[in-house]
Amino acid sequence: MKQWLVAAPVLLGMACAARAQEPALPSLTAIVSVSANLAAHATPSAAADAMSDSVFAQPSENLSAAFASENSGPADPGPAGETRSRSGDVDGHRLEMGLGYAFVKFRSSPINAAMNGLNSEVAYFPKSNFGIEANATTSFGPHEIFDREHPKFLYYGAGGKYVEHRATWDPWAHVLAGGVHMFPQTAAGSMNGLAVKFGGGVDYHRDDSRISLRLEGDFIRSQLYSQGQNNFMFATSFVIR
Repeated sequence: MKQWLVAAPVLLGMACAARAQEPALPSLTAIVSVSANLAAHATPSAAADAMSDSVFAQPSENLSAAFASENSGPADPGPAGETRSRSGDVDGHRLEMGLGYAFVKFRSSPINAAMNGLNSEVAYFPKSNFGIEANATTSFGPHEIFDREHPKFLYYGAGGKYVEHRATWDPWAHVLAGGVHMFPQTAAGSMNGLAVKFGGGVDYHRDDSRISLRLEGDFIRSQLYSQGQNNFMFATSFVIR
């Protein structure tokens, strides 16, 4: 009887605490059942200690699980899908090829000619904005010079390219070094020499299109006929990525 007198206040306190706690706390029925079993087989102090351990063990576990779930955060969505195709964009492409019309103005003391032809290029982008480009431009003059000869111009080179990505227009710049060939041969010197091309342009494209329209302007410094030449090139091309 004394054991129940000791356990009764504890049971009443535990019942009030169970009402005030969240659903994760044990029910009043479970508390009474555990208390009755402990009271029949243990001393009052041991029963109270055991009951306290039983009541608060489960809420602690529930609270720990709740904190672990909250801190775990959302699942990793994984890498994003491809957004759109742009020069060197890691979510789009790394290779581009262009082919189009070129106008070349070649100026030197023995030959001064305006020529039309083709401009072709291939670029690979190891990084998003920086690429490696190979370029070839060939053009032919419609007018005869010297002994009924038509001037012919060829530039070939490679170098670096930088692209600034925009929503619709991608401006870019490049610097290329290579060689140049100019026909016909003259008495002033060799028709083969070194050349440097630098300039830039802009690519226009629709949202996800892999085809762009390119406008380009370049300055070509060549070394032919034992002298240097300042030449200019303008081109428009279709680019496939």
